[in-house]
Amino acid sequence: MDKLGIGRTVCIISVVVMASAMWSQAQTFTTLLDFDQTDGDRASSVIQGNDGNLYGATMFGGSRFEGTIFKYSADGTLSTLYNFCSRKNCADGAWPTTLIQLTDGSFVGIAIEGGLRSSTCGSGCGTVFRLTSAGTLQVLHTFCTESNCTDGGAPTGLIQGIDGKFYGTTNGGGAYNGGAVFSLTPTGKFTLLYSFCAQTNCPDGDSPNSGIIQANNGMLYGTTAFGGANGSGGTIFQITTGGKLTSFSVFTNDLGVDAYPNGLVQAADGNLYGTSYGAGSHGAAFQFTLTGKYTLLHIFCETVSCFDGSTPNTALVQGSDGRLYGTTLLGGTRGNGTIFSVTRTGGFALVHTFCSDSPCTEGYYPSPLMQDTSGVFYGLTQYGGLGYGAFYSLDKGLKAFIKTNPTFGKVGMTIGILGNNLTDASGVTFNGTPATFTVASDTYISATVPTGATTGTIEVTTPSGTLSSNVPFRVLP
Repeated sequence: MDKLGIGRTVCIISVVVMASAMWSQAQTFTTLLDFDQTDGDRASSVIQGNDGNLYGATMFGGSRFEGTIFKYSADGTLSTLYNFCSRKNCADGAWPTTLIQLTDGSFVGIAIEGGLRSSTCGSGCGTVFRLTSAGTLQVLHTFCTESNCTDGGAPTGLIQGIDGKFYGTTNGGGAYNGGAVFSLTPTGKFTLLYSFCAQTNCPDGDSPNSGIIQANNGMLYGTTAFGGANGSGGTIFQITTGGKLTSFSVFTNDLGVDAYPNGLVQAADGNLYGTSYGAGSHGAAFQFTLTGKYTLLHIFCETVSCFDGSTPNTALVQGSDGRLYGTTLLGGTRGNGTIFSVTRTGGFALVHTFCSDSPCTEGYYPSPLMQDTSGVFYGLTQYGGLGYGAFYSLDKGLKAFIKTNPTFGKVGMTIGILGNNLTDASGVTFNGTPATFTVASDTYISATVPTGATTGTIEVTTPSGTLSSNVPFRVLP
């Protein structure tokens, strides 16, 4: 099987010269730490924990050089929760990427290698794991345990759905070796929902490489890097939790500026937004409505020497100012990547260019961004610093807000609310309807969707003011 990697890479060599900058507003970029390989190498993701600390994954490094799960405390201390490949033959997994936290404080994530070793994938086809806050790991599923890897191989993303199940994608494997969509219960019951490349030339898509999201209509959405009816430039797909797939071949072709899409995010307006790293070009940012309308928002490298960035390689994140933020792998004043923002109508701003110092102590080749409820962005770089990547913050002075997990639910459902300075919270409302709630800590509240609640903003009243959710909470029937 030749599709069990993270995805094919588009290599672009460019000559980068200095250009005049137009910064969007005053901001502070701070390198928080440099990984030294013993504590991690090639960091891949970071999330905000229920306890207010930051947690993340590195694909390499650690005591076994096969990746780590780390904790970054509010006081600036970095600690390792788990070193992968700690079990014989890396049965626990290797090269972790996606990480999510559950309401009980434990984490669930994926490792793209390790697990079962076979002739199909000698280093293992990956695992889904559960990790306690104390560092005890349980393997929920090992990929390629079914004949011919029909259960998939090399997982590329994971979410927890509103029904409590986990949903994810694999880059390879499946019944037709084009990747798969799967579900997994918290106890480890695996269900194959869909195998890509079910038709000749893969019009339904081939090789999902960025995971999926669950939109506020309950449907799952994702992208495939290749395949589609317009050539092999990739697709956007919609799939029900029961496995019925609809594919949208909106990308021009395998040589288009918008070919090879990354992951998706649903913004406050209900539309989906994403980026593509392009082929024979430098990538694009786009909008996709739930009714199937596709709109290009920005084509990268339209400025001299790709000053605005080149090859966006991650999903976007909506900031508390309503703009969508992302990173590019290349481009910028020194060709080592950028942070950018784009409005929902296509207004573009360059936020930061990497490796602006020498010798690149801030790092370069950035991984996905995350905005903490304090309003500060956090991110990781794959290289730079001491040579193994860096962890940084970007403070643009944006307002504090609250996050909900999930962002939609039914009346009577208990959800989590993340924020800051929540200890003395005196009220929680769902679009104006008061809710019962329990303050678990200064950074976490559990609340019950109240009878009479309607779709809209969740607000938490604190002594220092009212905090609002950055995206509307959708009340499902």
